[in-house]
Amino acid sequence: MMILIWLLLLSPAQAQMAVERLCFVSDAEALRARPLIEVVLVKGQDRVEVDGRCLNVTCDVKRSEILNRWVKTRLPQAESTFSSLDVPELECDMLALKKTRKQQEQSTVQVDGRNFQVSAGDERSEQVEEHILKVTSGGTATLIMGPSELKITCTASSSGTYRLKFSQRYISPQPVFVNGVLVQPPQQENATSISTELEARKNTPVNIGQISKDLGNKDKEIGTSVGVSYENTTGSEVVDWSLVIR
Repeated sequence: MMILIWLLLLSPAQAQMAVERLCFVSDAEALRARPLIEVVLVKGQDRVEVDGRCLNVTCDVKRSEILNRWVKTRLPQAESTFSSLDVPELECDMLALKKTRKQQEQSTVQVDGRNFQVSAGDERSEQVEEHILKVTSGGTATLIMGPSELKITCTASSSGTYRLKFSQRYISPQPVFVNGVLVQPPQQENATSISTELEARKNTPVNIGQISKDLGNKDKEIGTSVGVSYENTTGSEVVDWSLVIR
């Protein structure tokens, strides 16, 4: 089997951050309020930036509720003019398409002493499968593509573009019993994770991989009670994967 999958390793997951903008009656009051706000923040992770008479506070979403309660209690004069938590959460609605094309030709020759018979057949088929992958912006979906596992991290932007990060990993086959003996299937050489990323837009297909399989079964002889049957099979099966953001 020949496997062709072009792709790639995700960066470590980062905490989801919230942005709050708090404004005061004067620049001086904003500066005096800054130390009080920093009390409930984590140094090195959260931050406060002074912008005139306003403070832009960036913190982990898990601490934003604590921050808001603290501000209402200790800084009742502060006016919240913006909160990223009030912005509708962006979503990635993805559709993975698996298109399988199969072509197979078979010829058979049967000989039973006096009689000689030749037959041939041609089989072609095409099948399409759909896999719905829906995550919030920054989320990761998993797709099994034959012997590989593909993780897709999608980040949506308000401009209508989507940043897609792919991470593909080969899945080692499980051992099986053959005639009472445990047999380990052959491992793929150089089975390492690969990753890549790209920018996409809605309704624009992105090719994410292809798997090809040889269906040939040549020079097979079968003994029968009435003679000999010779079969020759050729063909291939090609699976194309694509991704569309809806």
